[in-house]
Amino acid sequence: MRNRYDVIWHNKEFIMSHSFCKKTINQTADVDINNGITLANGNSALAEDLMLMFARSIESDFKEIHQAFIKKDTEEMSNLVHKLNGALQYVGAPKLRLITQSMDIELKKRQKETEIPELFPLFEAAIKSFLAAQPNKQAR
Repeated sequence: MRNRYDVIWHNKEFIMSHSFCKKTINQTADVDINNGITLANGNSALAEDLMLMFARSIESDFKEIHQAFIKKDTEEMSNLVHKLNGALQYVGAPKLRLITQSMDIELKKRQKETEIPELFPLFEAAIKSFLAAQPNKQAR
């Protein structure tokens, strides 16, 4: 049975289209504490620490990604988004994870025409929503 985080398996590679991302984004939580605990192997203290560390670093990470986006430096953007995507595998931020995975896949295609211009506003909004959902305002 497929869930909302599934991607489409096609031609031996994962493809997560912009349309798939848009369809599921409104159904996906900004922060999911239970998901974070699951990702931290049931350790709620670790899940909380990971969430806090991530919240503290996301704004500077976003600034770097935004600069690469403005410069149209897809190689740098790909490296930064891939790094962020890796970090999100341990944080209960499903909406941001979904969008970042979509961006990572798009950037790996190394094509001139990508869906990044359409995904970037969703990415920025997901970061803002994630930060707004943080119970500990000191994380900002």
